Amino acid sequence: INAEYMGMASFWHLRSNPEAVNEVYKPVAQMLADRFQKTVNFFEALLQSAPSEGVSFSGLEVWDPFSEEEEPQSVHTVKVVKLFASGHSPILLELLTGKAPPTPRLLLLKPDDVRRDAHISKLFEVFNYLWRHSWIPADRKPCAISFKVVPGGPDWGFLEYVENSQPMREFDWAAMVTFTSEQRNTFLRTAVGGFIAGHVLGLRDRHRDNFMMVHGHAFFQLDFKHCFNLKTKFVDAPSLAIPSAMKAGLEAHGDWELFKSHCAEAFQVLRRSNGTLVQLACQLFAGLLSPTVVEGHLIAALQLGVAEQVAVDRISSLIEGGVYSIMKVMKNFAHDVSMSRK
Repeated sequence: INAEYMGMASFWHLRSNPEAVNEVYKPVAQMLADRFQKTVNFFEALLQSAPSEGVSFSGLEVWDPFSEEEEPQSVHTVKVVKLFASGHSPILLELLTGKAPPTPRLLLLKPDDVRRDAHISKLFEVFNYLWRHSWIPADRKPCAISFKVVPGGPDWGFLEYVENSQPMREFDWAAMVTFTSEQRNTFLRTAVGGFIAGHVLGLRDRHRDNFMMVHGHAFFQLDFKHCFNLKTKFVDAPSLAIPSAMKAGLEAHGDWELFKSHCAEAFQVLRRSNGTLVQLACQLFAGLLSPTVVEGHLIAALQLGVAEQVAVDRISSLIEGGVYSIMKVMKNFAHDVSMSRK
């Protein structure tokens, strides 16, 4: 990771959560403040202006918030592609950079606190690293699909737009019988990684619109505001709120028991790195959540008070319980009613 990228990342995090920025990078982030202020001003004004779909802004001098190159990419045109009615009304933008030829980038500008989303996505990457370097065979290593999130401040930020994706509620589970062996393997690896990562990090508000499919055969989750078992105000589903249609689809292919055993295996890898995970999570969420909340949840989720085999065996029961959870049914119903009123 180059120093320019670290400086830019620190700049955004210094704006949104100073306690999470390493002291080494704070001076760098402060020096970049003038350079990036136009970018901040433009996107803050865009959120406040309630733009219409199709409108474009050209002749700009702003920076691509997702750039990871040595020199951040300048953006000369921003187009409003779509306005979403759900999830705090995010705006889908197309950014054209100064590259030749111009390369469009799609991202979501969200008028909401995305700091927890950013840190949970980073922890997904840590989990993937642990799984990649574990004893699990290469052809079944779990993978929790993550996406880029950049907090612009305490109450707004940018999220990577995942193209060719759809909510799980719209997915045709009968199509699983047509999966190639590679697609079947991808689904299993991403479903295992996504659900176990979500369970360990205590993701709540798990309704069918927060479970996604991309390219028709890979699973991922979104909306991580309710993490570490912080429930929504009203009815909520368990972290392993696995759709019954998903279980039926896996059973039809003879993969349900395989899925559960792979989940137990993925959980075991994370449990053995409990000290590292607790320390990292507490550091990432410094200033956002009490360390007592973060550490207490991880100790409970990783079941550190019982023997390893007991904890691993319980995962299968938790998965089955999530499939048939009445709270999951009530959560989906409440979400559907809420969305119908918008």
